[in-house]
Amino acid sequence: MMYNILVIAALICAVLLILIVLIQDSKGGASAALGGSGATQMMGARRANDFLEKATWGFAITFMVLCLSSTFVKATDTEAKKSANAKAAQQEQVEAISPLEDAELPTKGQ
Repeated sequence: MMYNILVIAALICAVLLILIVLIQDSKGGASAALGGSGATQMMGARRANDFLEKATWGFAITFMVLCLSSTFVKATDTEAKKSANAKAAQQEQVEAISPLEDAELPTKGQ
């Protein structure tokens, strides 16, 4: 469950990171196409670039942390499942062996 939440958050972060990087074109290419020129006129060219640069770093760091966290969560989840399966298998082996110990074995004379 936690792994799924982390993966979804990483996907959302990746999409936002892609959009912010595309908007950052200071030559007016993608920013004009996506409505970025209005934001630069309103906030000023330098302040908009500072904000986008900080947002890029923030989303990049967040994306890396989410990816590493999902790796560790998946590893611990896998270990927990392995130990639970190992306990269940061991219990089944004990139950399968136990009835044979209590049964009387036939002797040669019978």
